Amino acid sequence: MAYEWMNKPNKRNKLTRLRSVNDNLQKIRLSNRKTNCVRYNINNTNEHELKKAEVCLSLQRRGHSYISEAMFGDGSGTADVYDLDDNVVYEILYSETDKRFSAKNYPVEKIVPIYVIKED
Repeated sequence: MAYEWMNKPNKRNKLTRLRSVNDNLQKIRLSNRKTNCVRYNINNTNEHELKKAEVCLSLQRRGHSYISEAMFGDGSGTADVYDLDDNVVYEILYSETDKRFSAKNYPVEKIVPIYVIKED
């Protein structure tokens, strides 16, 4: 996997982790708070969805809680994968332009682009 930095263990204690997850969960629309479940969007390409599943599996193996297809309560949009432990959004970029990616403004600490190489 090209994103080895995602495999580093989380060193926070359990109580701190739970508080962080709860605080970040409050940013998500109430009807969209199902954690650790990969949701698929039929409008995305197979490559996009497979990469999203790979990111979710990596987060799960690290013991992180996440929401896929996370809809933020402030109306800022829907993120591909939201890591509730680290307050980070992972956006899978397959057919999306850099301009459209740059316009995303989620209420998180960091937005990480993950590029999927197109195979022709």
